[in-house]
Amino acid sequence: CSLETFLLIIALKVRYPNRITLLRGERETREQSIIYGFYDECQFKYKNSEVWKMCSDVFDFLPISAVIDNKIFCVHRGLSPDITSIDQINLIDRKNMTIKSGVIYDFLCSSPCDLVDDFYWFRISRNYLFGKDAVAKFNKQNKIDLIVEGFKYIFNDQVLSIFSAPNYKYHYKNNASILEFDENLFKKINEIE
Repeated sequence: CSLETFLLIIALKVRYPNRITLLRGERETREQSIIYGFYDECQFKYKNSEVWKMCSDVFDFLPISAVIDNKIFCVHRGLSPDITSIDQINLIDRKNMTIKSGVIYDFLCSSPCDLVDDFYWFRISRNYLFGKDAVAKFNKQNKIDLIVEGFKYIFNDQVLSIFSAPNYKYHYKNNASILEFDENLFKKINEIE
């Protein structure tokens, strides 16, 4: 029910425009939506690819990050070594940029790695792993207190990962979770089994 889920999220955004922020994830690309079955689902339900094309057009315009009260940086997965300032993100041409590499790919696919304390940037295949030094530098330069990207704090509570799917990749045995902030930026994490 990926299509129905996406349409419900869009409807909620329309109904509550100031209460819901949608961010682009790695599956919200044409390539990934074909690989992971969204294209096939649309094709099966509508017997053509028009609905998939319309959804993909919406994916192209979804923001890749959001900032809450100039203190909390939200992104699907991680950071890019090529972006040091949040202001640079606004200059990215999301519609015409390739998703297979580059800064959008970095934001959608790079991952924090807390295995090595002094880790900075390390490339595995096309993905970057970044460590606490990269986070500390990005947060300091941008005056950010927290990066939100399951539900797991790392790097002295400077990064919070939120998994929207339970048992991610049938391996992690995590609960799904939803993060809410009140007007004082008090965090409430709702876990869903």
